[in-house]
Formats: sequence, structure tokens, C-alpha cells
Amino acid sequence: MKKILIILFFILVSVLIIYIILKDTKKKINFVEKRGVFISYLDNTTTLKGYSDIEKMNNIDKIIDNLDRNNINMIILHVRAFSDAIYDSDIFPYSNTISASEGVSDSLDVLEYYIKKSHEKDIEVHAWINPYRIRSTSDISTISKINPAYKWLNTNNVQIDSEIYYNPASSEVLELVIDGVKEIILNYDIDGIHYDDYFYPNDTIDLENYQEYLNKGGTLNIKEYRYQNINKLLEETRNIIDKYNPSIKFGISPAGNIENTMNNEYLNIKYILSDTTYLDYVMPQIYFGFLNSNKPFIDTTNDWNDLIKNDKTKLYVALAAYKIGKIDNYAGEGKNEWVNSTNILAKQILYSRTLSNYEGIALFRYEYIFNENKYKNNSILEIANMLNLFTND
Repeated sequence: MKKILIILFFILVSVLIIYIILKDTKKKINFVEKRGVFISYLDNTTTLKGYSDIEKMNNIDKIIDNLDRNNINMIILHVRAFSDAIYDSDIFPYSNTISASEGVSDSLDVLEYYIKKSHEKDIEVHAWINPYRIRSTSDISTISKINPAYKWLNTNNVQIDSEIYYNPASSEVLELVIDGVKEIILNYDIDGIHYDDYFYPNDTIDLENYQEYLNKGGTLNIKEYRYQNINKLLEETRNIIDKYNPSIKFGISPAGNIENTMNNEYLNIKYILSDTTYLDYVMPQIYFGFLNSNKPFIDTTNDWNDLIKNDKTKLYVALAAYKIGKIDNYAGEGKNEWVNSTNILAKQILYSRTLSNYEGIALFRYEYIFNENKYKNNSILEIANMLNLFTND
């Protein structure tokens, strides 16, 4: 009897081992690493502003060819940076980041062309939106009358300070943002909707709203109140995506410093990543070197990986290509790391691949990888070592 039990035990253990191996093998077979590049409004200005439609298309073709040649399979494209649009919109004016002035539309629909050419190369396009930013200065002179912000300039929906922002506590602003997402979803074959780290701009923008909330019997403290406002933005975005096209991914790219994200941007990322309701992916901006005294890369990346408490949200690690060859004055003792090293990004990608929730990386931003005018010191070797990981896979 004892012999039989021992045999049965070993059979059971063997079956379990085989199951685990097959499960892991299946996971590896189905796994396709996301390799993304941010194409910001600054990249768009360099490659599109002042060019004819034919020249614009040729420049976009070159960008996509560069990505395809290096096995990069995802673009995070800045489609709305300042309450504007690089696509045909009935809500937001055409962006002056690529046209002569806001509201003056070119004949080329940039987003449509990017999608068409990218999909020919099996490259995903994620529509990158700044939901609240209107201007990065206090100058209102470039805000056109057809910009939805214009009618709100003297209301509580918009704050003019050192920058100009929509108020995250306003229900009208929320409706505007969600209508903008809906417009993109219904009119373009995009693969993702993407918000970056511009959520709450400061601690004064919503004080009137909070007082009104308290007057009506609200009991949340102001931090919880702000968390609730950003949670609602994410929840409503998720809902509109699921309603019209559930295949579209939804992700955000918070600041890499978790404490700043929680306390300054009022994004309750610990709660968000414990729930399956909100995100398909989180893409923290882990723009730190290994030797950074304040936020070393490995510890910070581990912290983000550990925050994910659900099996739906994946980790895409955003990396700082823009720091290559530069002194990082915020890195403490590691401030010269990006100047002295030639393989920071390659090592960061290799480390990220070991994390349990990892699914990909994204590089900020396009020009710092493919425009030699942006290169500093060791850029050529650093970029070559990083891209070799993709082309040699």
C-alpha cells in the first residue's frame, strides 16, 4: 500500500510539473513584446509643420520605416496635446503644433495616415491625449475661438495660472474629454487610447468645486475627492471604449515617482492597479538610471511591478531615451551615469523582461533615437546597443 501511495505521489508531481511547463510554454508562445516609441507634439512639429502634404506623408513614411526596420511595433502618437487635434475633429481645433495657426486645417488627416501606414507594417497606433492641458504658458492669445476652452476662459472650468488647464473637478470638462475619446474611437481604427501624467496641475484649481461638494454634505477629504475625480475620468474612458470598441486598449503613463503620482497628480495608482476595472496597461515613466540616488531603476521598476494586483493590467516600462549623453542633475551621485555608460537602455530592457507583469517598453521619444541632431556624447553606441536587442531577437 505504501509503495502504491509513493507511486501515485510521483505520478501526481510529474503531471503537475508537465502542466506548469506546458502553461509557461504556451505563455511564451503567445507573448509578443510591445516595443513602443512616443511621437510627441514636438516630434510632430519637427516632421510636419511647414511641409506640404506630400512632404508630410514622406516624413511619416520614413518614421514608420525606421520603426519597422528595428522591430518596433507600437507608436504612442500625440493626437491632442493642448485641447487641439491632429485629426479631423468636430470638437477640437486643428493643432498649431503642425499647422500655421490653431484651427487652420491642412488637407492631410495626420492620424488617419499614420494609422494606415503603420498597420501596413503591423505597428499599433495608440492615440495619446492630454485630457486637461490647454497651454503650457499663461498666454491665451493662441487659443482660437473654436477651441472649447475659449468659451470657458472666465469660468471655473478653466484655470489660467503659469499654465492653462481644464479643471479636473468639472463635470462639463469630463464630458468634453469623454466626447473627444468617443470621436476618435468612432472615426479611426486606432489600437489604443493613452493618457500621460498630466492629471491635476496644482492644488488650487478645484477649491471652489470642493467647497461646493462639502456644502452639499460631501465627506471625503480633499485628497480623496481629487482621487475620485481622476478615478472617474479613467472609469468613464474605460466605459466608452468598452461600449464602442472593446478591442481598443486603454493605458496611462504616470510619472515614475509613485509618491509624486499619488500626492501631486492625485492619481491613486495603488487603487487603480489593484482593480481590473480601469486599465489594460500601465506605462510608468521610469526615467531613472541604475545609479540614481533617489529613485534607482531596479527598485523603482520592482515597486511598479508589485503594485499590479490584478491579472488584466500589464506593465509597459517607459524609458528615457532623451537622457542619453546628458548629465542628470536630479540623480544625485548617479548624475553622470547617462554620459559615462553606453548600454543603460539595453540593460533596463533586459531587466524589465524578468518582471512578472511585464509586457513591453516604450521609449521617450522618437527624435532622440532617430534624429542625429539630438545625439550627445555616447548616443550612437547607447542607441545601437538598445536597438540590437530588437533586431537580433
